[in-house]
Amino acid sequence: MVFSCQTNRDQEAKGDWSTNGAKEYGKSCVFRQHDDDQDDGGKRVKKPEIASSDRDIARCFAVLSELRPHLQESTFVAMVRDMETQGYRLVFIEDGDAVVAVAGYRIFTSLFMGRNLYVDDLVTSDKARSKGYGKALIDWLRDLARESGCAYLHLDSGTQRHRAHRFYLRQGMDIASFHFSEKLDRL
Repeated sequence: MVFSCQTNRDQEAKGDWSTNGAKEYGKSCVFRQHDDDQDDGGKRVKKPEIASSDRDIARCFAVLSELRPHLQESTFVAMVRDMETQGYRLVFIEDGDAVVAVAGYRIFTSLFMGRNLYVDDLVTSDKARSKGYGKALIDWLRDLARESGCAYLHLDSGTQRHRAHRFYLRQGMDIASFHFSEKLDRL
């Protein structure tokens, strides 16, 4: 949710505003709430949409394959549909007619975290980075987690993804654990 504030100096300041934030910009501050889209320095960022149709899911492939290059386009929709039976959902943001950012998530309950929202995948197209799309996805996921009664929003990120780590830290996330894995041979 974005608010804009018109100050007594005819300057507009945008962001998540509290009363204290408004005082820094002047005494007469009128708040306007923007529920339809998020703001990115003057450019409107569309709200994320859930990929519910096969067409929507297929449109997410190009961006998601930047993060997961092992995926095959020919099996992508079927794989996502199978994952949906386990609670997985795919959400995307468009710029014009092009998908520019995608997140895959699931809500579940664990003994460790209770009810939580886990982000399996989060990626903005390399050509569309630093334009507010990743933040818009995180904000949307955070709101969904809260509305769904989740105690945590969490994700794993590859150790080599330093740029992503800086982004997650800027979004208020903490490095909370190490994730261990072992690739198993098939029987």
